Amino acid sequence: MAQVPYFLIKVMCSVGGFIGGLSLLFEPLGRQTEIALFTVNKSAETFYNLALRRELPVRFPKGECVLMGVSMAVLLYNYVNHR
Repeated sequence: MAQVPYFLIKVMCSVGGFIGGLSLLFEPLGRQTEIALFTVNKSAETFYNLALRRELPVRFPKGECVLMGVSMAVLLYNYVNHR
């Protein structure tokens, strides 16, 4: 099986992300905020895990729990105050 060039993988991922982002336009406004907060949580967790893999000095105990707690606090604040 042939190797896929690295730049082609980046292009394919970018196009997939763009198409997935366009689908957000068809969601109701209330759900758009929840989806955006979910993706922010997942991207922050991904960056945290990448930093740990590269051994950058961001290691602290229960870091993923802190990220989840902050994202839930923002989500619940938004839910309570913007109904």
